[in-house]
Amino acid sequence: KREIFLVAAFGILAGFSGIVIDYLDKFLVGKYLGLSEAGVYTIVFFIGGMILLPFRALNKISSTLIAECWKENDVTTINDIYKKSSLNQFLFGMFLFGLIALNLTNIFDFLPKEYIKGQWVLVIVAISNVFIMISGVSYAIISTARYYWYMTLLMILQIVLVIASNILLIPKLGMIGAACASLISVVFIRIGSIVIVGIESKIWPFTAKHIYLALITIIAFLACFFIPKISNLYLDALIRSTVFCILFSFSTLKFNISDELKDIHLKIKKLILKR
Repeated sequence: KREIFLVAAFGILAGFSGIVIDYLDKFLVGKYLGLSEAGVYTIVFFIGGMILLPFRALNKISSTLIAECWKENDVTTINDIYKKSSLNQFLFGMFLFGLIALNLTNIFDFLPKEYIKGQWVLVIVAISNVFIMISGVSYAIISTARYYWYMTLLMILQIVLVIASNILLIPKLGMIGAACASLISVVFIRIGSIVIVGIESKIWPFTAKHIYLALITIIAFLACFFIPKISNLYLDALIRSTVFCILFSFSTLKFNISDELKDIHLKIKKLILKR
């Protein structure tokens, strides 16, 4: 009964924490800056949230698999899942971040003029989501491990940090303050979850390939950033995005950053050759 109660309490707190983190900054932006600013912030926030699409899909299936591994005390498989999830999510996160950053001007040229104030908000939110992606399935590992209660402590601290940082930063920096508060809380809890898993289970998600991937993204971004601006935003976005996709994809495959991506590439290549 005690274990059931503790697990249920953890689930309730996790749900409450998620609601606070997702909606508190938007509420406080509306309170301090007005509804129009809150509207701009919310739209921009959801554009940056596109980076998390692969993360949400993976986490829906990872918890069950990791729980089964804990049941069998198969830490080796958990370690393998952890490293692969971090690397592949970081790959997709950096790819989408690069596309958003390259097309930042085009995105806001497409939106109404009042949204221009949300440019740096989008960049900061996108960086926050890349941090979430690189942490892999650390949440799922802690939530299904014997030390799951550590997550409860982290979430309580995150709620306090979110409230305090938003109240302090929004009046001074406006929407950018809310985005910075979100970044601070994300970095805190994601680094915290990685450290907890590392200390308790002696497994870490990072490899040398994370560094190579970061360098590939920076080089591909810089190569596309200096492409001369075209007045037609759709054509400009198409050219920049296409060149970035080619450079990024070729480099990641050339240096074998992801075995899973390489397998997908080979399967697609075989299908094309058969036709």
